[in-house]
Amino acid sequence: MKDKLLIVGAGGFGRVTLEHAIKEYDCSFADDGKSIGGEINGVKVVGRVKDLPVLFDEYKKVVLSIGNNKIREKLYKQAKEIGYEFPNIVVESAYISPFATLGEGCVILNNVVIQNGSKVGDA
Repeated sequence: MKDKLLIVGAGGFGRVTLEHAIKEYDCSFADDGKSIGGEINGVKVVGRVKDLPVLFDEYKKVVLSIGNNKIREKLYKQAKEIGYEFPNIVVESAYISPFATLGEGCVILNNVVIQNGSKVGDA
């Protein structure tokens, strides 16, 4: 049985994240601009951003697939305070140096190279 993962953001970034996250997780979306109960790429929209505290009862893991850095940072802090875990989604074709540092809740997509000495922050 797969762990449940809440993907916040069902736009382009969220849909690309889904393509890779669904291999390991039972995914659902939270998005302020989509209809709750609707589906995107066969995956249900279960709530909005304001629902993160309530959704924590069912989803302990979250990935923030929001392109705007300031909004993503704000949501990261809120979700961290609630108690969510932030798995990294790393595509098989990515290379991460063993001498690089990767934060939590990162989405590393196709053919990305993170070189020796690099530091990627949380979310």
